[in-house]
Amino acid sequence: MAHLFEIDDDMSPLQCHSEDCVMNVFNYLGILTKKDALNIANTTDSLNSLRIEDFLTDTYGVNFHSVLVYDNEFQMDTILYELEESESNLLKYVNEGFAVIAFLYSKAGHAALLHNINGEIYYVDPQNNLDIPFVSPDMGYIMAKYQKIKIMVSEGPATRFTPDVDKLKKKLSFNRHVTRLKKTKNTYLSRELKRTHRGTVLQHKNLIRGQTYQIVNKKTEKTLGTSIFQEFKNNYAVAVFEDFSVYLPSYYFINVNARHNSRSRHSNRHINRRSTSKRKRRTI
Repeated sequence: MAHLFEIDDDMSPLQCHSEDCVMNVFNYLGILTKKDALNIANTTDSLNSLRIEDFLTDTYGVNFHSVLVYDNEFQMDTILYELEESESNLLKYVNEGFAVIAFLYSKAGHAALLHNINGEIYYVDPQNNLDIPFVSPDMGYIMAKYQKIKIMVSEGPATRFTPDVDKLKKKLSFNRHVTRLKKTKNTYLSRELKRTHRGTVLQHKNLIRGQTYQIVNKKTEKTLGTSIFQEFKNNYAVAVFEDFSVYLPSYYFINVNARHNSRSRHSNRHINRRSTSKRKRRTI
């Protein structure tokens, strides 16, 4: 299966920044060269699980999806028990001698590997140079910071190996731009996003009834469609359009009318200038 990786003990962490965990994993598995991994790590601030799935699917030619194997809502006294339960489940997915890519997350995320050695799962973290038993106090200490663990699972064997570094870098450059905008109130960045995506609604409550918007998924950057906004529901959590309803925090909304009107006003200015100049010539 494409999601099973053979690994060795030679971990050489990339010396980048605190959020280069995915690139460390990809480099450790030989998916990316150290040069490419460093280059991409310095291009982005984070990489969510959907991006990992997409990249692995493109690289190996078989669909990848995430499977939830651990879920504990910060119940400190049950962490070790939950880890034991998760290990039993993990052994169904991780063949002996192989490892799978894991994604730990709560509000923030972290990528690592889970390795099956003689029927026991080990947590392998190339970024922090860790190799510890999955069911252990040390792992319990790590999981005190996270709520869930997903693993990346393929739907069959690999049909190719074609890591598209340029495509990944392009997507992550977009992520970095949006992440910075979220973390700061810098007006320059706000103006920059408006310039790049003219008509983008930065505050959801600024959606105007009767206006046509292009709805774009924040994670995948794929367009859900274009439709006319009608109303808000559930205390501004949901936006209702003519063709569908969406959960507001998950989408960008690009005002199609705003772009059209902007072009119209721009064209009108040229028309007005031409008209004025003609009138001036007639009066001379």
